Amino acid sequence: MWQLGAVVAVAFLFTHLLRNHGSLGENVGNNSLALEVREDRSSPADDNPAADLTLIIFTDYRCPACRASYPAMKRAVARDGKVRIVYKDWPIFGDASQRAAEVAVASDSQHIYPLVHDRLMTRGVGNDDDL
Repeated sequence: MWQLGAVVAVAFLFTHLLRNHGSLGENVGNNSLALEVREDRSSPADDNPAADLTLIIFTDYRCPACRASYPAMKRAVARDGKVRIVYKDWPIFGDASQRAAEVAVASDSQHIYPLVHDRLMTRGVGNDDDL
């Protein structure tokens, strides 16, 4: 009974803190680092002339969370229709991740990065033999 009471008390305290401290998110639109990342034209991008929002995504093609969230992000961007995506490859899951990022970045010079990114995110990368 003591444990249940402690869980309820912690949940109540946490709820109270969330309600009294407003939004959990922070507008970083005017942050100098965020502006620098957003305006970096060396990163692959899916430019949209009608965009009123820039979405910067950091991904690793072997990251389970990145791959699991990708379909929902893709649907949300398509539904909105006014989103510019800037891709930041962040290979943290080893050599195969590094090689996949290199393949994707190399595809940008052929203007097919979004297609290659989509393929790598949906198909996945197990090892170098998959590339």
